[in-house]
Parts: sequence; C-alpha cells; structure tokens
Amino acid sequence: MSQNNQSDILKNISALLDEIFNHENICDRNEISPTLMQLYTNIYEYVTMAAFHNSHLSNRLGVNKRQDVIGEGVYLHLENYLRKKFDDISKVWLQRQLDSGRRGIYKIDVLAQRLWTEIVLKPHFQKLIQVCLTSININRQSRLSSLDSKLIKFILDLYFDENSIDMMDDDIYMDSFEEKFLDTTEDFYCRKKLPVIESNDELLKYLKMTVQNIDFEINQARAYLPEEKPTLRIFTDLLKKKPFSNNILNIIVGKLQLLVSDENNYQELTALFEPIRELIKLKNELSKLIETHIYEKAMNTIESISDDLIN
Repeated sequence: MSQNNQSDILKNISALLDEIFNHENICDRNEISPTLMQLYTNIYEYVTMAAFHNSHLSNRLGVNKRQDVIGEGVYLHLENYLRKKFDDISKVWLQRQLDSGRRGIYKIDVLAQRLWTEIVLKPHFQKLIQVCLTSININRQSRLSSLDSKLIKFILDLYFDENSIDMMDDDIYMDSFEEKFLDTTEDFYCRKKLPVIESNDELLKYLKMTVQNIDFEINQARAYLPEEKPTLRIFTDLLKKKPFSNNILNIIVGKLQLLVSDENNYQELTALFEPIRELIKLKNELSKLIETHIYEKAMNTIESISDDLIN
C-alpha cells in the first residue's frame, strides 16, 4: 500500500470520527452504529492491508507482528485525534458555558477536585481527621511540631478549598475536628507537671517558658487553622486562660501571695508581671491578691488613725 493510500485512509478515519462527534445525538448508539461500523471496517482494512503490503516489515516480521506495528500507529493516530478533539471541545464549549454564567460548570481541574471532595473527602473527613490526629499524637508530650502543623493544614486545606467549601457541613468540621482539637489541647496543658521551683528566679523562668510555648503554638495555629472558623480565637483564649492545671495555678498563686505581702519584694513582683500579664487567669488572680493586700493595708491604716484620734 502506498504512502498516499495510507494517508488517505487515516484522513478518512478522522473524517468518520468527526461525523460521529458532530452527530446531533452522539449517545444514541442506534443512530451512530452505521458510522461506527464503517470506522471499524476502515481501521481493520488499513491494519491488514498495510501490514501485507509493507515490504520492509514483511521481510523481518510475521503477519501478526506486522499487524501489531501498524496497529500501534493507528492507535497513536486515534489518541492524538481524540486528545485534540476533547481539548478543543473543552476550550470552546466550556468557555461559552462559563461566559454565559451557567452554574454547575467547572474547568476540568476544578471539576476533578470537586468530585474528589464530594465522593472521597466529605464522606470520610471524620476518619481522615481521626487518622491525622492519631498520627501526630495530638495527646502529645510536647507542643506541636512544624511537621504536625503542616499535616493538619494539608487536611484542612482540602476541606476548606474555595471550590468545595459550599459542599462542606459545619457540623462535620466542629464534631470531627474543632471539638477534639480543643479538648486534646486543654488536656495536654492540664496534664503538665510543675517543675521544682525554689526561688523567684526559677518561677520567673518557668512563667517565661510557658508564655513562649503558648506564643509558639498560637503562631503555628495561625498557619493551619481556617480563617472561616472561630477555632483560632477559641484556641488562643484557651491557652491564655488555662496554660496549666488548677493545682499548678494554686501553687503559683500561693508563691505570688507571699511576694505581694512582702513589700521588700515589689521589684521581683514587677519582673514577674511581664509574663503574667499574658496569662489571663493568672493575671486576674494576681490582681485580686494586690487588691486584697491594698484593702487590708488601708483598713489597718484607718484603724490605726481611728485609735490615735480616740486617744
């Protein structure tokens, strides 16, 4: 078979494919069956005749091998044709739909992402989050690492992608992630143990370290918690209000009470106030101690003045 004849048959195959794609009802197999049969016949004849007439292949290969070689050429021709055809359809038809304002039509990459979200991510989000929290050991012995934060961010970015956010249920997020995340965070800080503190300098060091850890966790959380949700605000308030258990709080308050009652230690109390003001609950407790101390001093002074007046 001459090169011209081969080229003509390939062109005829492309023309038949065009006819199929241009058919008004391409999904009606009965209507396009004649064209499909003609397409099949052309491809079959091309493969068998080309293999038979191609002399340089005939000398080196058997009939089946020759047909495989020719068949691969036809396959690549069809693949290139279909790839270009679908690309043209996507660019022309899809763009017209988008320009017309039609809803529910997306570019192929967005469509794939939405289907992934709808079919895989949304139904299994709760399980994904549980696996995520388990894998980073959220009931941890130390603050979250950078890698842990990136893992959480990856899962939440999928969930809150702009192309799928309207498909997501708030209850799923709150029940599967937010509630568990906040509970385990509070549990971690409540289980922390107070180191041995024998001096005011050691207390100051401990409070500074506590504030540094909290600041680190909050900065990390800003990178992975969604802006659309109040989780970051709740998380920040939680860390500043409950950075340690009530037992540790009571021990620290007891040490602060001694400092407040001893007027010679005001300079050390001033140094301690720098980290304490970042810890809301502890700051409130210190304020109460100072108010009580001032009230008692004032009452003692008033009583002393009253006694002098009476005398």
